[in-house]
Amino acid sequence: MPLLGPIMLLTGTICHRRRDCKGRPKTLRIMELGVMMGLFDPRGDKHSRHVCRLRNRGEFMKVCRSKCKKNLWGFGMAFLLQVISVACNAQGDLVPPGPPGRTMKTLDQIEPRVPISRAPYVITTSGSYYLATNLVVDSGDAIIIEADEVTIDLNGFSLCSKANPPSGYGVCFGKPTIRNVTIRNGIVTGSITNDGLGQYGGCGFLYGIASRWYGGELRNVRIMNVQVGGCAVGGIRLGKGSRTLVKGGLVHTIGGRGIEAGIVTDSQVMNCKFGAINALIVSDSVGESWDEGAIQGAIVMGSRGLCRNAPGIQATNVYCSYGLSSNQEGIISRVCWSSRGVSEGGYGISTWVGVDSYGRSRDKCALSTRVVRNGYGVSRDGYGIYAAVVENSYGAATNFHGISAEVVGFSVGYSSTGAAIFAFIGNGCKAASGTNSIVYKYNMP
Repeated sequence: MPLLGPIMLLTGTICHRRRDCKGRPKTLRIMELGVMMGLFDPRGDKHSRHVCRLRNRGEFMKVCRSKCKKNLWGFGMAFLLQVISVACNAQGDLVPPGPPGRTMKTLDQIEPRVPISRAPYVITTSGSYYLATNLVVDSGDAIIIEADEVTIDLNGFSLCSKANPPSGYGVCFGKPTIRNVTIRNGIVTGSITNDGLGQYGGCGFLYGIASRWYGGELRNVRIMNVQVGGCAVGGIRLGKGSRTLVKGGLVHTIGGRGIEAGIVTDSQVMNCKFGAINALIVSDSVGESWDEGAIQGAIVMGSRGLCRNAPGIQATNVYCSYGLSSNQEGIISRVCWSSRGVSEGGYGISTWVGVDSYGRSRDKCALSTRVVRNGYGVSRDGYGIYAAVVENSYGAATNFHGISAEVVGFSVGYSSTGAAIFAFIGNGCKAASGTNSIVYKYNMP
């Protein structure tokens, strides 16, 4: 214990009996302890093992005082050096054991992965897999997944089919129930084309990514940044369970439905025969199809649906979206908020509640709803706005009523040949063109 002496000197701790310390100055007791610890030489009294047992205490104190004057500064420096040396020794050996070596781990050490370099390839063991090259099949499936806990990185490569007639799956889920699968970063493609009239044909896969069991259950399955095109029946079919996700997908030229999943976000689906996107939640996506509704879902947000022979968007709740149809409704919903529906041969927007929305139609009602607030409807041969209650809105029609409702408040109607506003009760309303037909008027001429 090399520091025991200095520490005890600084604290003034005395290691002898209490009766020996009575009446003596503190400096004297510290000096006695210094002699006892071997820091000072008492000029050698061989019989004194303890300070209190010295024969001639006066002579001893004279020696201690003289030694103190000479050695106190040296003792302080010695104590400081001793503290520094102990602190330095605590850091360990500063000399490196050898030259620096490689410390970075390889990707295989961080996440062991299995390469896929042939097709068909069957995955029966959980793990991480990656595509090592482009793969082409003449018929049937390319990759079959029969295990849970699987990640497939297509690694920018493609799975291609030359099957004629079309057959197989690009990536197939081979069991009715599969969980925790991620597929990302690649292309699944065939050679199916559209003749421009909505008829699809050619060679390739039946489905890009899908389950062989349509009634099966996929859980925690994610498809991310994958392009699927040229398939005969479907692009990505995961079922509409809430535990499946397609993000960043690009699906095109599909002879059936584009994407079917629980959640679809940041995706584009174009040139599909039937519904482009069918999901519980659709956000920030674009869908284009010939029939069956471009986008169908429970909630549609920030999206655009374009369809030739069916509604552009068909959903329970529509927010900040745009629906376009040639022959059917632009948007069909129960709640339509801050959205726009356009149709040539059908309703622009058909909803129960329309807020801050715009509807336009050529042949039918532009905005058909039970309650509309801050709405705008324009039609040539149909109603501009047709509703039970209209507030703070504008309806215009060329050959029919601008606004037709039970109750209209603080709104403006326009019509060339019909009534500007046709209502049972009107409050604070105005006819921009034509005349109003209102039974009970309030705050208006």
